[in-house]
Amino acid sequence: MKKKQEDYPHDFRDQDTPEISLKALHQSALRLTKRAESMKRDRAARLRDSVVRYLRQNYSDANLCAAQVAVKFNLSEKYVFQIIKAHTGKSFGEYLEGIRFEESEKLLIHSGLSISMIAEKVGFHSVNTFHKAFKRVYGITPGVWRSQRLKMNRSLRNN
Repeated sequence: MKKKQEDYPHDFRDQDTPEISLKALHQSALRLTKRAESMKRDRAARLRDSVVRYLRQNYSDANLCAAQVAVKFNLSEKYVFQIIKAHTGKSFGEYLEGIRFEESEKLLIHSGLSISMIAEKVGFHSVNTFHKAFKRVYGITPGVWRSQRLKMNRSLRNN
């Protein structure tokens, strides 16, 4: 890789005073520090995006957990929790559950799949767990939610 002149704005010369050389060295150190910080931020953003993408692609795995993500990305479980919290403001579990409910809503509205099949497709171990979690979040069961949504969609289309 060929270096550009602006990469080395000061060539150290024998005739430079120690003060000039020191100032140039200090400026170079500052540029290197800024570059290293920028590279670190870029790497952190790429890692965050990769972790979030992995969760969005694998939410249907009922065994998906922070430990699995940590192993996949060679991170500590604690760091996985921190990445998700910093990016979403939610805990790992809340974020994953949100993805699963987002997908379950789509399936409830746009598919004729049974509630138990939807629960399985979105990553719940059992239909009972899905029912309890859904009711905790929405205040009603998935079947009632589906009926209300379908009724509301029909009335919107008829108007």
